[in-house]
Amino acid sequence: MSKGNFTRNKPNFKDKIDIRNALKALSKSNQYSHTQGAVSRNNSIILEKKEGTQKMLKKIKKVKNITKGVLVKFPKKKQDYRVDLPTIGLETLKQCKASGIKGIVLKHKRNIFLDKKKSINYANKYKMFILVK
Repeated sequence: MSKGNFTRNKPNFKDKIDIRNALKALSKSNQYSHTQGAVSRNNSIILEKKEGTQKMLKKIKKVKNITKGVLVKFPKKKQDYRVDLPTIGLETLKQCKASGIKGIVLKHKRNIFLDKKKSINYANKYKMFILVK
């Protein structure tokens, strides 16, 4: 995917702080880490473990009816791009919504996006954002 915002909703000021915090946490993870994803919300970070994004999102509790926080999916530092790119799709967006996550951020040309059209429609319907940096 090319750089840009792919939904009607865009990250606001607080979302941009969450994005920056998640990117910082991912960059600090060591080179042999399994971590491709991080959720940032309310100045706290939850890093993906080797079980994957889906299990990480299931552990995150939704805070009332408030949607905030972001999921950032970037490749690992020493990743072979031919083998394992960060992947998201409609199921990821559904789990983000269930967890109260407001948006997803991906790395430009370093991701796999399944069901892209359905996912973007879903994100628009539920006022979420999909941003590619």
